[in-house]
Amino acid sequence: MQKPRVVVADDSSEILSMVTSILSREYSVVDRVLNGKLAVDTVLNLRPDVVVLDIQMPELDGIQAARRLQAAGSTAKVVFLTGLEDGDYISHVLNLGPYSYVFKTKCHADLPLAVAAALEGRVFCSSRREDANAIV
Repeated sequence: MQKPRVVVADDSSEILSMVTSILSREYSVVDRVLNGKLAVDTVLNLRPDVVVLDIQMPELDGIQAARRLQAAGSTAKVVFLTGLEDGDYISHVLNLGPYSYVFKTKCHADLPLAVAAALEGRVFCSSRREDANAIV
């Protein structure tokens, strides 16, 4: 069985390496890019199953990239990766669409769960509390 394909976008090469290491056990990371514009181009070209988008990136932020992908008809599931743990901001992002949301501080534990949930059509959101991740 072929592993689900993932594109990862973050403006930090260290985060790209970490995310690739975390996901490569269960998923095929088909490309890694450093900004939102490249993320859109890459996802539309490679048609992965999932795209992991840092919210704060140059050229296009993750939210703008997700909107462009949706407008272009991409079927890739979106998992946002961020250092922002503000409750109001999280609510705003989750109201934009069926997107998952993972804190960079909880990446090792939560990212594989978020990608799996996204592939199953569910939404995952890291919790600021250790014991309360949400899957919808």
